[in-house]
Amino acid sequence: LDIGRRRLDTERQNLAEIESRRARLAETILFELPGSQVDAYARANRAKIESRLESFGVKGDAIANYKSMVRDIADSGGASARIGAALRGFWAFKGQARLLVTAVILILFGLGCGWAVTHQDFWLAGLRAANQAFVPTATWFESHIGWLPIAGQVAFAGAALAVFTNFWRGVRFLRPLFRGVSLLEVDVAERRRDLDGLYAHQMRRVDALAADVELTGRRAAEADRRAASAGVARLDRQAEPSPFDAMTLKSQAERFFAAIASSIQHGWRGGEPVSAIPLPHRIIVGLDNIDCLPQPETHAFFDAVRRAFAHPGFVTLIAADPRRLAAVTQMDDAGLDKWIQIPVRIGRELDEEQRAMLVAYVLGRTAHALMGARQESEAQADIARATSRPEPLDWSVSTEETGLLTALTPLAGQSPRAVKRFVNLYRIARAQVPECKAILAFMLALDQGGSASEIAIVEKALATSESNAEFVLQPGSARLDVALAAVWANRNVTVDAARRAAAVAGTYSLRI
Repeated sequence: LDIGRRRLDTERQNLAEIESRRARLAETILFELPGSQVDAYARANRAKIESRLESFGVKGDAIANYKSMVRDIADSGGASARIGAALRGFWAFKGQARLLVTAVILILFGLGCGWAVTHQDFWLAGLRAANQAFVPTATWFESHIGWLPIAGQVAFAGAALAVFTNFWRGVRFLRPLFRGVSLLEVDVAERRRDLDGLYAHQMRRVDALAADVELTGRRAAEADRRAASAGVARLDRQAEPSPFDAMTLKSQAERFFAAIASSIQHGWRGGEPVSAIPLPHRIIVGLDNIDCLPQPETHAFFDAVRRAFAHPGFVTLIAADPRRLAAVTQMDDAGLDKWIQIPVRIGRELDEEQRAMLVAYVLGRTAHALMGARQESEAQADIARATSRPEPLDWSVSTEETGLLTALTPLAGQSPRAVKRFVNLYRIARAQVPECKAILAFMLALDQGGSASEIAIVEKALATSESNAEFVLQPGSARLDVALAAVWANRNVTVDAARRAAAVAGTYSLRI
């Protein structure tokens, strides 16, 4: 137990180290990993990067400063944060703010020149009236007033030049930085995949060691208990074996179900069984309220059920509301068919007589007290039929049926799972409508693999056609025409027969 705990602590430290490497992956690539793409780019363009950094007043090691700026932009967060970090290149570094201030001053000067030309009578008159000494100055301004528009245009041109210079210097400064950010993202993505795989492997290793330490701890506690109960007088006797196997609970459960399935399939292998009762041919496992499980546990539960009861000899019955189950698992009928091999809908409601008969049967009373003497014999006959042993299903398929199912397979689906489900559903459902098995196979294939438009075409034909009319599709589709032609090759089909087949096929539907 001590050895296992030490190994577990060591592996947990390794896991923490991997987590730390994942957290500082970008910084490791930039400053500790020579030969990366961003490092090769920085060293190949060292002179250009150094000159641009010095023009912005950034002194020191050019490569280190460049990588630090790349890291700051890469770690700034989303797109808006990166844009904000990039905009700092247009005002936060040496010379950029001065250019912007100069542009503002020149714009204000140009606006002042325009105002002076527009309102020259006002301010010249005010200048003459203010003091007699300003009269020559006002006269000079009035004679040279034509220079003010030119000065304003020159000021606006200077402001535009200052803004353009600021933008040009900022773009020249930011281009290498954004190029470094893109190269860093590529390097991080490539190495993160390796680290994620290593992290997952280490996590599984830690979980396995934790399970082993837990099992060893239980065995040690059991050994201590047996040693304490043995007493001093029994120290020389051999200790009884531990009842715990060196397996996890999941392994014990899976091996238990596998052993049961092997016993059912091949018979008892451990000598004479303790009981003389013969082994069963099937074990039926019923699971209800699956749709009440939380979402993260539903997929894991289905996988565990499939692993435990996938052996021959087990039959699993799952009762659930398909709408709630689809909402919990967040998948449609195409995802549910991974686990549900043969769907059966049991949503038919009981009528008044059937409810009364069921109440009488559950209470153990005669049906006469609830339904009258005339209905008592009928109720008892229904109960006898319900409790009698059903006839076994006929699983044989004739040559004619084989050709029909083969022709309808493209409509039902191309995957092996879809073909198997289609054939099994046909074998089960055909006993309900033996007179129209061909159209039943067509409806089963349509429900399983038909598109929404194809189903809408068939539903429209069933709803708008007369009962005694021939079942045709107008307009149809290529797949429907080929499938329906195979049905007509067996026998003629009426709309009434198609409606009965559609109702039976809906009983075995997974569509929400």
